[in-house]
Amino acid sequence: MAGRNAFIVLSVVAGLLAPLGPVQSATTPKFEVASIRTCRAGDIAPAAGTKSGRGGAGRVSGSPGRLSVECRTVASLIRDAYLSYTSGEAWPQPVGSLTPAAPVSDRLRGQEIKGSPAWVNADRYTIEAKAEGAQSIEMMRGPMMQGLLEDRFRLKMHREVREIPVYELTVDKGGPKLKATQDGGCIVIRRGQAPPEPTSGEPFPRICGGFLGDDLNGSTMANLCRQFSVMMDRDVIDKTGIPGVFDIHLESFFENARPSGPAGGAPGLSNPPGPQIPPDPTDVFAAARIALKKLGLKLEPAKGSGEFLVIDHVEKPSEN
Repeated sequence: MAGRNAFIVLSVVAGLLAPLGPVQSATTPKFEVASIRTCRAGDIAPAAGTKSGRGGAGRVSGSPGRLSVECRTVASLIRDAYLSYTSGEAWPQPVGSLTPAAPVSDRLRGQEIKGSPAWVNADRYTIEAKAEGAQSIEMMRGPMMQGLLEDRFRLKMHREVREIPVYELTVDKGGPKLKATQDGGCIVIRRGQAPPEPTSGEPFPRICGGFLGDDLNGSTMANLCRQFSVMMDRDVIDKTGIPGVFDIHLESFFENARPSGPAGGAPGLSNPPGPQIPPDPTDVFAAARIALKKLGLKLEPAKGSGEFLVIDHVEKPSEN
């Protein structure tokens, strides 16, 4: 993904430095017992349909009140606790979205955490924890994991917020020209559910929130922005104020976004044989502007505020 910088667009003052405190209070539940140890080969569960553990590293599972973490780095635990599940709430599955709505941008989720010693990104730990009561997995991976990291890893962090470049999606003169998605017009894929396999001789299934050629079926404006953010060098922010779910046709978008030669891994398209050249983010931006203008939408460079995570102190835990 191009431009995996550490930021998320927020409505905060640029240049702010603030402690990155956990979303906890006196009533925040805690783990009654937590076992932490260095990852061993036997900790990695076999990948589905195989006898090998390959591919299983980093798996997280659990049931109400119990959490099992297989061979995760501390950096990934921090991203979960302070970014993905920071409030302890489940990610909703909005109608017409291919994936759950993340509380942070993909770029922030994948950021390099500043101040990290090398072992934070290299050493892997297995954690088995039991909570006070039947807590949700989101609560255990968010606020409760924050408490565990601060207690057992002596983690202290703060955030840095400064101005960064973004793209803003707004309504163009004349208003939007969007086609509302009809009931049953596409298939909603729930969290953890595999997409359907195409039937021989039948058209490829229309997945809500995902690209099929130049068509983005069953998509909210927020999902459209997220799809563009993945392909461009900046986050795309929805400033349209348009609610609802739409079938969006982006005329000649991927054709214009590709360099000459083989296709470059465009979502929903088949790539021909030969070396694959990824689309240049600049070409993607230009192609998106042209296609969106025909829909009464405008994509423009803008300035936003970006939040960066910084580790002030962290220690390797004592195992038990």
